Amino acid sequence: MKKRSIFFQGILLFCCFCTQAQPVKLGIKGQKSEAELITTSPKFNDANRYYKNVPFTLKAGQGIVFIMQSAAFTPLVFLMGKDGKTFGTQRIFETDNGKEARVSFIAQKDLYGRPKLDIPVPGDSSFQVVFTSQEDNATGKFMYGFKLIDSSQMIFDDNSFCSRLFYLINHWQAGWDILPQSVLNPVPNSGISDFCLLPSKELFSNRYASISKDFRDKERPYLSTKRSYKETLLSSTAGEASEFYTKVVDDIKNCLGEKNWVFEAEVKEDNIYGTMHISYFFVKGSVKDQPLASFKIVRRIPTSDAYKNEIQLVFD
Repeated sequence: MKKRSIFFQGILLFCCFCTQAQPVKLGIKGQKSEAELITTSPKFNDANRYYKNVPFTLKAGQGIVFIMQSAAFTPLVFLMGKDGKTFGTQRIFETDNGKEARVSFIAQKDLYGRPKLDIPVPGDSSFQVVFTSQEDNATGKFMYGFKLIDSSQMIFDDNSFCSRLFYLINHWQAGWDILPQSVLNPVPNSGISDFCLLPSKELFSNRYASISKDFRDKERPYLSTKRSYKETLLSSTAGEASEFYTKVVDDIKNCLGEKNWVFEAEVKEDNIYGTMHISYFFVKGSVKDQPLASFKIVRRIPTSDAYKNEIQLVFD
């Protein structure tokens, strides 16, 4: 069967460079191909399941998520070292077009002083990526591929606003599957991250952002493979919030530049949140409603003066 390799759908962002502090690369690598499990495919010795295996080399510090999708069977993807042991964090989803399996992995023992990741394969190692089915003797077509974040993009300069912003954008493009917390936690529905755009200024305190499943499909929320990131940047009085909102929007524009990005703003009235000022940032050639194309800064002005203005960063 002839293979077809193309880039992932969605937006694999352009390579840009931040002008503050050290240059930080914006944009992740991605690729996908099509294949098929057939009755002449290799079969496991101890199971009645066909498989396809692909050799892969990952350099130390890189993060990756492998993806497999199929409407013909329930997909399963895992990583296997030379010793035959499997590793990586597994996730299984249902989608509108079938089912999807992911496995994520970071080829590094320690990130930001957090607990060491329990991984049997060190960096700069070769391993096998195995694509198979959960059902016995299943055959049919499937899509497979990966999204990769380079080692230099898995760390950031905590003193650089642009560096932290680009870190978040890159992980957003990878579906938040390669965040250290995500690699350690296989549950895809929700979680928190302390990798924030605006970290805590207190020495022994962390700020957190929520990463939760997209429940906007009211009828079938469990189908969504997409997760939303929300970070409250400020909760304050109207005057301080207005000044902060203008500054953070301008700072993001300065980081991204106008060559590859488009900026839009609008004002909405909401029965719950009151007046909402929204600034969108999206890649040229896309529209803000396209998946993985835009993120936003939202300022909520409540109808009652008794409540503070709230400003959030949202990736969805």
